[in-house]
Amino acid sequence: TLSFCSSFAQQDQATTDLKETARELLRDNMFAASNAHPEYRSPVNTQATNNIFQRVKKPIPIDKSNSASIVKAAPGTLVGLSASGDTQFVAHYKKNKLRGKWISKFDDDQLCDSGNIKNNIPDGLWKSWYPNGQLRFIRTYDAFKLEKAKQDIPRRHSKSVNSSIAEIAKKNLRIAYSFLHPDYSFHTLAAHPVDFSSFNGWLTLNERVANNINQETFYFPPFAECLHHGLYMNFYENGATKDSGYYKNGLREGIWEEWLDDGATRSHGFYSRGHKVDTWKFYNQQGQLLYVRSFDRHGRETHRKSFRSGLRTS
Repeated sequence: TLSFCSSFAQQDQATTDLKETARELLRDNMFAASNAHPEYRSPVNTQATNNIFQRVKKPIPIDKSNSASIVKAAPGTLVGLSASGDTQFVAHYKKNKLRGKWISKFDDDQLCDSGNIKNNIPDGLWKSWYPNGQLRFIRTYDAFKLEKAKQDIPRRHSKSVNSSIAEIAKKNLRIAYSFLHPDYSFHTLAAHPVDFSSFNGWLTLNERVANNINQETFYFPPFAECLHHGLYMNFYENGATKDSGYYKNGLREGIWEEWLDDGATRSHGFYSRGHKVDTWKFYNQQGQLLYVRSFDRHGRETHRKSFRSGLRTS
């Protein structure tokens, strides 16, 4: 929740301008979408819409309680404050779009997340931390490639378009668009509103940050669309790596590995254009081989071997 510049009540005009700026930032940054990513099943409403990504027409509602505030620290800079006056986030904007460095902090000044945003879209490394200072995740985004994908999808049947996501869009438009949605980026962390097609399902910028710094299980990014290109990692709270891999043009590519919190290997294998391919191996908590699965280039399983205590059973 937020109240704007409660300690600056005498600056009525500045407060009014700031409210409008924040409303426009939130409005421009919010999109609606349905998530149909094949590796994730969310409880969202899957009712078909004519425009899978559609602009929210109404401004995001603002709860004017006294629990927090936003101050305009300088032209083009917004600073979110907690009720006690601690800095919760720092954001930069230009022409009513988030641009530049983004950071948010826990109450003890420990970083919660950080990254760079171009016109409401994350670009480059995006990191988040646990309250104990350990890395929580690393994502790598590409704002230019996102815009390219959004241009390619409507032109997917053109012979001049050969991108991987456009190829997916030829078969399933909803799945193609889901790769551009933050739920795909944080499908193990994100919380989901009942209906993405309603602006009431979204949280305000302050509320998203408040959820993140209050050590909630879920992560609420300050953006509504993104595209992966580069390193992708998740970590356990003890600092151990949970999984690691790379993306190319929005899809998983190359070797992918997963570990348990004690460092034992959970699985490893390869991706090509977003599909599991070749041989994948999976292990139990004792580090023993559990089964081996083979996939063709389209991600279809072609063979499976099961093991028990290291011995093959099927």
